[in-house]
Amino acid sequence: MTDHDLLWRAARRVADDPFFLASALLAFAAAEGLDDDGLALHLGCGTDQLPALLLCRRPRGEAQMFRAGVHRIADRFGLDPAHLGRIIRTADALAAFSGAAMDGPGGMLAAARDRPAPEQPRAAPPAVESPDSTPGTRRPGVGDE
Repeated sequence: MTDHDLLWRAARRVADDPFFLASALLAFAAAEGLDDDGLALHLGCGTDQLPALLLCRRPRGEAQMFRAGVHRIADRFGLDPAHLGRIIRTADALAAFSGAAMDGPGGMLAAARDRPAPEQPRAAPPAVESPDSTPGTRRPGVGDE
């Protein structure tokens, strides 16, 4: 087994660990239907560089710290930092949506139910017939709204 094979193996093993960039980039690739070559092409790097990129520490923190981390990685691998940052943020959004229970308590569909349903117009009350009136006629004022 070559060093390159070992790097790929390690990158695949940490795909679910949010400490590593693999968690963001491989989730993005899966959502976009990209294979390894497609992900490398989308990122603007060679497929041979991809495992080392996946094993980088994932940028985190406030905007300034995140931006600095993205720039360090982009400089190391010759990537466009703005594009890399957008991909990581897209992966973050995908994770937030997939982590929310779609119809559990407080889930995505619950948000649509937070507001009460609009009131339906009430049906007019049935006409009340007077015992002294002809059948089918109504007393004035009853049922008129």
